[in-house]
Amino acid sequence: MAGEKRHIWEKLTGKGIIPPFWLINCVGWLAFIIIDTFVISPELLKDSYRLLSNAAEWSTGYLLTLFLRSIYRRFPYKKSSIFLLLMFVLFFSQLFAILFYLSAHILFIVLEKPDLSKLMIQLTSFHYFSQRQTQFMPIMTTWSMMYFGIKLWIDWMEEKKRAEQASLMAQSAQLQMLRYQVNPHFLFNTLSSLRALVSVDARRAEMMITKMSEFLRYSLMDAENDEVPLYKEIQIIKNYLDIEKVRFGEKLQIEYAIEQLAEEFPVPVFILNPIVENAIKHGMQSNKGVLHISISAHVKSTTLYISVKNSGAWRTQGAADGLGSGLNNIKNRLVLHSPNSHSFEIIKSDESVEVAISITQELRK
Repeated sequence: MAGEKRHIWEKLTGKGIIPPFWLINCVGWLAFIIIDTFVISPELLKDSYRLLSNAAEWSTGYLLTLFLRSIYRRFPYKKSSIFLLLMFVLFFSQLFAILFYLSAHILFIVLEKPDLSKLMIQLTSFHYFSQRQTQFMPIMTTWSMMYFGIKLWIDWMEEKKRAEQASLMAQSAQLQMLRYQVNPHFLFNTLSSLRALVSVDARRAEMMITKMSEFLRYSLMDAENDEVPLYKEIQIIKNYLDIEKVRFGEKLQIEYAIEQLAEEFPVPVFILNPIVENAIKHGMQSNKGVLHISISAHVKSTTLYISVKNSGAWRTQGAADGLGSGLNNIKNRLVLHSPNSHSFEIIKSDESVEVAISITQELRK
């Protein structure tokens, strides 16, 4: 609890520790005495002794609220109804208003040494008592309301912080889960190609193993980053496509058009591979000849535009072959990464399919 309060105070004021209750209470009562002296009873400024005496009498309220706080701290206000809390506050506000009345007048007797016989007649007068209670009761009630108001506000801030942390943890967990959805068919096909290549071209097989190793390290081991510069995504895509070209040879043609400014633009890690994987898998099935894939990226203002286009027609998605699961992965990643500053579009024609993504870079605090 103390750690959370320190965090809230740091967020609100830039300091590392929340002021203790006694300090806030002291400052509040000091402000009240100053207002009473300069606004309500300015005549006291002409008599320094009466000025100090009046301040001392009001300061008994500070001491009483320290004790009142110890009572309020034991009240289970979170589990109580508003009505019960209100009745509890009004009861103890009235009780401590009476104690305030008595303690202030006792101190007045000690400091001012008035005529006791006249003062006792005045103190035992119901009219005088009720008149003074119109001063003491609002003070204690206001203090009590402010005390619980501040506590409820701090509780709300702490709950909001916990909810934000829980949301961030859930998003992080979901991001990691989506990152690790490497297509097992790609791994199986790559291993099969490697097995056939080892006896034919050992050097090429070794190069393919290196690229496969880099691809797996990027997708599975680099867990500390959820965001990378685009050029890293392009590097891993090149490794992936080089591996696929071993399988498909000249039937797979790749073109890159990556603007230099776009290379440093931050994107969700492993965001392009499912798109390229879909382009190969379904482009090969709908193409009779060579599959052409073009990957381009450029920046306009603060927005990155990425396009992955392949020749061939769009295939209807079906649950049986898992078509479209990679694209759904991308959609979910973009929602988590840039919920209000992205777009995702699939542009279909009889001869090509294009996946177009835009990500607007938000200002970071």
